[in-house]
Amino acid sequence: MKKILTMAILGGLFAANTLQADVNIYIAGSTAFRGNAFRAIQNAFDGHNWTTVVPANASTSTGVYTAQGTMSSLFPSQTVTIYCSFNGSVQGLEDLKNNTSITFTNAVAGGAAVSAAPTITFSDVDATSTL
Repeated sequence: MKKILTMAILGGLFAANTLQADVNIYIAGSTAFRGNAFRAIQNAFDGHNWTTVVPANASTSTGVYTAQGTMSSLFPSQTVTIYCSFNGSVQGLEDLKNNTSITFTNAVAGGAAVSAAPTITFSDVDATSTL
């Protein structure tokens, strides 16, 4: 399971536009995966830790958070920001399919919320079993 989750996150990272100064990745979907996602995201950053996470007390059970730092092996000289909003499997699939903007926390504490469509979503249900 951890390999699949790590591969999904890395796939999302590679799908991001690497020609920009900054890389933004928006993750939505299943609350069941948020603990694994939290650890995998943290480990993907240089030194296996992000530079900033908002809220500062984010943990494996946090449903909405934003992590920022560097991933030199994937995105040299770029800041990577990963926005997470675990809003449920079905909702995440719908948001991804319809390119629906959802609300994420800002990478800067106290900053305005960020609205964007998910880059990737996690689901513990098959898309064909949803409306």
